[in-house]
Amino acid sequence: MKRIYICLVSDQPVPNMIPAFMKKFYPDKVILLQTPEKKNQAQRLKEIFERHNMDVLIKSLENSIAFDCIKNVIEKIIYYYNGYELVLNISGGTKIMALAAYTAFLKSQRIKYRILYVNTAEKMILQIKPKIEMYDFEDSINVEDYLYSYGYIAKSNASTNYVKLLGKLIYDNRNYLFNNNSEINSKIITFFENNNIVYEGGGFWLEYYAYYCVSKYIKDEARLKCNINIISPNLLENELDVVFTYNNKLFVIECKSGCGMISGSKKLNVLGKQIGGDFVRLMLISARNKSEIDYSSLYGLDVKIIYFDDLKRLDEIILQWISE
Repeated sequence: MKRIYICLVSDQPVPNMIPAFMKKFYPDKVILLQTPEKKNQAQRLKEIFERHNMDVLIKSLENSIAFDCIKNVIEKIIYYYNGYELVLNISGGTKIMALAAYTAFLKSQRIKYRILYVNTAEKMILQIKPKIEMYDFEDSINVEDYLYSYGYIAKSNASTNYVKLLGKLIYDNRNYLFNNNSEINSKIITFFENNNIVYEGGGFWLEYYAYYCVSKYIKDEARLKCNINIISPNLLENELDVVFTYNNKLFVIECKSGCGMISGSKKLNVLGKQIGGDFVRLMLISARNKSEIDYSSLYGLDVKIIYFDDLKRLDEIILQWISE
């Protein structure tokens, strides 16, 4: 039996995407219910689902609070797709939209349907009908899809193989790098073994090191990127040092091998909410010691700060961070 996935479009696209990419609910067709003010969000979701070979239909609603009108649209969908398995996700939209859709399904007398709610706090799907069941999330949203769902186009700058090679070199020699066998400034890092230069390069070294630490846990290259440009709906460009998805959340790491830590943290705090909404996690890694920073101005920022003192165990810190 073919499956149709129905979702209510809202400002937060992640709960709309999660069930569609899970094997348990993977659909043949997606129906997006949009209100006039959510046309852009619906169009972006349509393009994302089509990338994954799903047939997508957008159905327009007059507004988000006309209960009977919304219920009528849902009832027509139920009637038209008789013989299909229908999966309704009530996580998005307004409460009235969700209630209208839920009511239409309960009154339909259909045998084969599911009603789902996405519980992002507990990382699980709650199936409400036909019987209560719970399903753990599958880690299924990649970086490109995640960013585009918020209107950002991603363009990668760095060669993955090159980044991995240098990142591993720094990681394997971190005892020399972070035990005063090094010369560090904002442009050049040089560290030695038996008076021989092991690595010498520019300020990108911290990004490569952070990328390699993350890659120990994130193996899918579609879910881990380094040095990418992102273009906003207003055509403004920004650069992300390290960005990855885990448990369907977006993680962004900004690396500062020299100055600019305070301004970088504030910029990251603002940009993070724009590119990842409620499901973004932010980290700034500095190559400076904590004692060198006046961090009083960092209070109130939703950014985890890592200083030079902890760089040697950065992989452990990242594992703890993504597991929280």
